[in-house]
Amino acid sequence: MDVAFVSEFRWRHAFLRHVNTKTGRWPIKVGDSAALEDGYCKKIVEGRLPELIPDTAVLPEAMAIAATREVPIGSHLSVRFVSATGEFTVLFVASASNPARR
Repeated sequence: MDVAFVSEFRWRHAFLRHVNTKTGRWPIKVGDSAALEDGYCKKIVEGRLPELIPDTAVLPEAMAIAATREVPIGSHLSVRFVSATGEFTVLFVASASNPARR
């Protein structure tokens, strides 16, 4: 994977709390935020996308996300963290780019 980050859900946005990337191609940094509607996070939480996506090209819902084409994202993994009260607010994500799609 080329990038890993932890996002926190608040006010219908995902806020990046920790970011680790091994390439400079990923246009994200700690403190960035995005509307939940625009990315993978909400779709995964709602079950519209699987938590593990070995190849985004085979899923039309993943290809419909702008970042999939712009970065481009070739594979994606998300893991939910649930609090002791059962509330979900944090997601760990790891993604790999697909330079062949550039």
